[in-house]
Amino acid sequence: MSEPTDFFGKMKESLKGVLVGIILIPASFVIVFIASQREQASEVLEGAMPFEKAAEAAKEKKAVYMTGKLQAEPIGDGYLKPGPYLSINRTAQMYAYVSKEETKEVEKNGKKEKEPVYKCVEEWTSNPGKADDGKGCRDEGKSNPGQTLSDFSTGVTPSLIFDGKTWPMADSVGYTNMPGIDLSADKLSGSYTVDGSYLYTDSTCNTTSPRIGCERLSYSGTSYDPAGEYTALGTPGNGRIDGFVADSGDSYLRVGPGKVEQVMESLNTEDSIMTIVLFAASVLCLGIGLSMLVGPFLELIEYIPLIGGFGAGLIRVILFISAFVVMGLSFLLIEYWYLVLLLFVVGIIAAIVIAKKRKTAAA
Repeated sequence: MSEPTDFFGKMKESLKGVLVGIILIPASFVIVFIASQREQASEVLEGAMPFEKAAEAAKEKKAVYMTGKLQAEPIGDGYLKPGPYLSINRTAQMYAYVSKEETKEVEKNGKKEKEPVYKCVEEWTSNPGKADDGKGCRDEGKSNPGQTLSDFSTGVTPSLIFDGKTWPMADSVGYTNMPGIDLSADKLSGSYTVDGSYLYTDSTCNTTSPRIGCERLSYSGTSYDPAGEYTALGTPGNGRIDGFVADSGDSYLRVGPGKVEQVMESLNTEDSIMTIVLFAASVLCLGIGLSMLVGPFLELIEYIPLIGGFGAGLIRVILFISAFVVMGLSFLLIEYWYLVLLLFVVGIIAAIVIAKKRKTAAA
């Protein structure tokens, strides 16, 4: 289907964008609210007490930490030897024909329009069975061979060996700063080719010289060192470690390598990164929303000689800078509302005092 790119066509599309902008602007404030007010594991588990003070921790509504070694049933997937893994996620890919649809600009009856162009390209895909199901590959008579490798996922919940006793953990356990999957030769069950982060079952296939039908596996997951030291933060009781229940009712059980200080530092870092990501998403939503809201105006500017695209682009930059400032102030107001309220009360009191002094001086 052709897409008109003349003035009236662009104005019509920009008017549609106004509706999207109206949705994105309030959505940005919802996101920044979540960024500033969401419950964080690092805050909930802050001040966790050692196992020896479990009774005191229960009275003070604090989590408990225990440091020891992890133990779990060895798991593998046929390519990875059974080993100290907590989760294994395997994704299969094939170098295959993939149908693509692109657009090119053409001129018809004095008007510029966009029309579709169909291609059949060769690339790695995790869904070769449907990748060639398109006009591009059908027109060229190309189809993919059957895929022999498959996706795989498994996991196991560990126990903590603490003070000579085995403590099973709740299935809701979460991990921080844990190592991933190592594809070194000693971890594999056969002589497979490893190229970067991929495992190839066929030695003639690799990243640099693939051919149609070549397959590979990529891995993600969590492993641990059986001889290493790990700290669990939660609530121990009845011979197992459960999650610490926050005031919100949510349960938090976290495990990471090292002492409690290292685990808390890692949790703080993770939560800070997530806050930054959410804040960036709110700025992006507001910036795009404002740009779409004034889209028709920007389209008009682009047709002004000399100013044109530069002027419209400059306005978009200003809108995104404004979005950053607005979201930054919103974050601070929501996060530190009590300070804002305090300053507001102090301001009112100061204004009243000054007014009384002036009245007294005038009398």
